[in-house]
Amino acid sequence: IYGLARTQTFAREAMEAQRRIEAYGAFNAQVNEWMLGEVTGVPGAGAEGVQAALDRLDRLTAADVAAAPDATEAARRNSQGALTGRLRGQFGQLQRALAATPPGTPAGDAAAAFYAAQVPGLIGQQIAREAQRRDIALGRMDRLRQRLHLLAAGLAIAAPLATVAVWMALIRPLLRRLAAATRAARGRASLRAIAREAGGHDELGLLFARLARIDARLARDAGRLEALVEARTAELSRANARLEAADEARRRFFADVSHELRTPLTVILGEAELGAAHPDPEIRAAFATIE
Repeated sequence: IYGLARTQTFAREAMEAQRRIEAYGAFNAQVNEWMLGEVTGVPGAGAEGVQAALDRLDRLTAADVAAAPDATEAARRNSQGALTGRLRGQFGQLQRALAATPPGTPAGDAAAAFYAAQVPGLIGQQIAREAQRRDIALGRMDRLRQRLHLLAAGLAIAAPLATVAVWMALIRPLLRRLAAATRAARGRASLRAIAREAGGHDELGLLFARLARIDARLARDAGRLEALVEARTAELSRANARLEAADEARRRFFADVSHELRTPLTVILGEAELGAAHPDPEIRAAFATIE
């Protein structure tokens, strides 16, 4: 991501510098075409094309100043961008001079010569500066590419080495301890024995130590629970014995009651059945009720 971002920045700087170089060349070509039309009288590019080229230079310069990374660089770019104002002033002066004196006259030739002595040199210097900025951006991009290639090669070498080092220093001992714990667990060893096999002064050793303490606490709780269950079982057995004795007494009591009641009831029932044949209706009704 860093490489792509920096490459994009350098590429943008190089392309913007190239656009400004092309804009200065286009302005120079527009001025030459306009001057040729003025000298020969053949209709060519008008002053509007020159002004459009100057406007494009203004926009490109303003964008360059706005893209400056800090205030110092913005001030430096702004000072270089003042050339557009000078070009506009020089062209306006030439345009007014040729409008006042026809081309071919000494005054017109002097104005054209003055312009030719001033402006192309300024444009050439600015194009050279822009070309230098473009070449610097491209050089930075190339150096960044080389550094990234070296970094990628270093990472390609370091990554397997780091992986092996992590395996040897951390993962392999951890897996060895886990394997020892697994063997102890398969042998149905206690957690205390497993902690001795796979213990250590790290998180895994602390985990096994805590598990061993939990196992010891569970063993104590299991002993207490077993004793409590045995005590409750004995109490339940005694309670069952008492219940069985009470049930036996209940059955014996009801058997005795049934035996004691069966004999007199049988006699009463027999007498009631005999009384059903009595000639008196009221007596028969009484015996029926008794029955």
